[in-house]
Amino acid sequence: MKIAYVARQDGTDMRISKECNSLLAAGHEVTLVGWDRTPGQQRPDPMPDVPRRLLRREASFGPRAVTRSYPAFVGHIARQLRELRPDVVHCVNEDLAGIALALRRQRRFRVICDLFDSVALRWSAASRPMRAAADMAARFVHERSDALIATDSARAALLRRHAYIVPNYPVDPGPDLALTCLPSSGRLRVYVGGTLTRNRGLSAICTLLDSGLDLQPVTAGWTYDRFASDFTTRLDVEHHGLVTPQQSLQVAASCHAILCFYEPSNRNNIMASPNKIYDAMCVGRPVIISEETLVARWVIQQGLGYAVPYRDTSALASLIGSFPRDSRTVAETAVRLRSVFETGYSWKVAEQSLFAAYASVS
Repeated sequence: MKIAYVARQDGTDMRISKECNSLLAAGHEVTLVGWDRTPGQQRPDPMPDVPRRLLRREASFGPRAVTRSYPAFVGHIARQLRELRPDVVHCVNEDLAGIALALRRQRRFRVICDLFDSVALRWSAASRPMRAAADMAARFVHERSDALIATDSARAALLRRHAYIVPNYPVDPGPDLALTCLPSSGRLRVYVGGTLTRNRGLSAICTLLDSGLDLQPVTAGWTYDRFASDFTTRLDVEHHGLVTPQQSLQVAASCHAILCFYEPSNRNNIMASPNKIYDAMCVGRPVIISEETLVARWVIQQGLGYAVPYRDTSALASLIGSFPRDSRTVAETAVRLRSVFETGYSWKVAEQSLFAAYASVS
């Protein structure tokens, strides 16, 4: 099957690379139709065998990218689909699936809408007219797409039709990373990875650093706002830049805990489905998660870490100050979390649902 995978990304996103690599390994012909917003920047390549057709045009990751550069990206998608003539167009979120559906009148292909962050959830805190428009647009795309993919059962339950659940599980590197020895003294190493923004924990960490807390933030990923760019250049922050999913696991294993903080400003953040929880299980490290997220309840029930109110920096400071890190406790925790991961949280399990979605449109 000939697949055009359409995303507002350059191929370094963890979920995108896992899906493209799996589809390629399953025998499909996969091409990423994407957007390089930082031309010339050095970056890793987590899917070296997947061809890319990228719009190389500098743009921010916020609303300005839509108003100023998005029309150029739409034109890029149209040109690439005309040239590629795919059997399936795999689109990340409803905005791109809507473009593919409009173009389908001219080209015969099936459309798969992969809901990383649904527009209805992202705009849930907007004005009533904006929420209504977002909901209407989402329903239109959901009804007309040939298949839907969701990241978890909670998000899938919000849809009015069946969706294939492909969780954000990691590719398993084996048990060795969980056995990494960590220092039992000195600053507590806390990993903040993936999308780096002020409202995903960086503001709280910055407050703790400025208060003099004995903390070593370790970061890797995409700096999506000015606050994140400034934060990662601080002398007291260990920043690894853009990394592959496997490199991210290695960095996570070098830390005592993984931070999963989401400002509870909209339903998309409250219903977050973080890679980081499963990455932490994979390398045997506990998570520190904002308790407003729905998944925090499951984290506590399963003994996977700690939940703290997003805006309660005093509670976060208290937890970090008393965080258990003697070698015996760290080793026992690593073995326990890794054993939970091995019950069925690897990408090999998740990709079966991806293959089922493709079987439904073949």
